[in-house]
Amino acid sequence: MLRQFEFYSWRVSYRELLSQKDPGESIWDEIVGSKDPIVFTVFLEDSVALVGTALAFVGIFLGHMLDKQYLDPIASILIGFLLTGVALLLRRESGALLVGERTNRARIERIRRIIQAEPSVETGR
Repeated sequence: MLRQFEFYSWRVSYRELLSQKDPGESIWDEIVGSKDPIVFTVFLEDSVALVGTALAFVGIFLGHMLDKQYLDPIASILIGFLLTGVALLLRRESGALLVGERTNRARIERIRRIIQAEPSVETGR
């Protein structure tokens, strides 16, 4: 039952990321370029929870079916690496938002075109 809530939360955050991204952008570009840490934090946290659950299941299942007890702890170690990787990514992205970060080039170029197309804006050159 708890995983259903996790999946629902992941789906909502995924849809929100899709709605925020530019047409030529990937989900990864939106995560890295996003200025809203709430959406990408929920998305990444839920993604790692779902993948971790699948890894735990596979480790336990294969360990039992193949009678290899070491597969369960290997799956646990992989889950730990996955959690560490996402934590480091979240630290980097949230830290960049705290100290200030420029937006991606496509967004800057789109804003530049909008401003240049406005007849009331002088070029200043």
